[in-house]
Amino acid sequence: MNYFIKFLSITSLIAVIFSSCNKSDDFDNEYYKEQQRLDSTLNAQKNVLKTYAEENFTTPILDTATGIWWELLEENENDTYTYNLAYAGFLYVVPPTVKVIFSGELLNGVQVEGGTEPVEKIVGGSQGLPLAWQYAFYPRTLSYDGISRTVGGFTPKGLKLGAKIQFVTSSVWAYDNVAKGNIPADSPLHYTIEVTEIK
Repeated sequence: MNYFIKFLSITSLIAVIFSSCNKSDDFDNEYYKEQQRLDSTLNAQKNVLKTYAEENFTTPILDTATGIWWELLEENENDTYTYNLAYAGFLYVVPPTVKVIFSGELLNGVQVEGGTEPVEKIVGGSQGLPLAWQYAFYPRTLSYDGISRTVGGFTPKGLKLGAKIQFVTSSVWAYDNVAKGNIPADSPLHYTIEVTEIK
């Protein structure tokens, strides 16, 4: 009887181990499929973004890490804001609260977001702003504990009071494959953002 119980216990343990491996494999497969989907979307939209930027921007600059084309229309007036990194088990940029006048357009010129009055947003907060906004606002690098860390923003110091930028982004860095309001799923977007306040 003791041998039978041991046999059942070992068999059960082996079954649990194999089932855990299968779940891990499923997770790896799903992650791989999702990464393939994102890469495929970025690749499919790459030439559309390039053409749009070349036709609509005066001096378009390509951010090679994201494929976003951008152009700084107005420089920062001053250094009234300093971007910082914080640590909470991982490093993150402390999100600024900003007031902006902005417009978001489909590439056919139809405005789908924004307006003419300043609105308050938290960049990197939970308001559902496109990830592309973080790349536009954040600086390229920030220092933490004396070590320079890549943050991934477009400009050396990040956007501050008085800055105005435009960029055209793949849907991957906007709302991806989800429809939002008047924005169809998988839509590249053109944004113009003017910073009227930052804190």
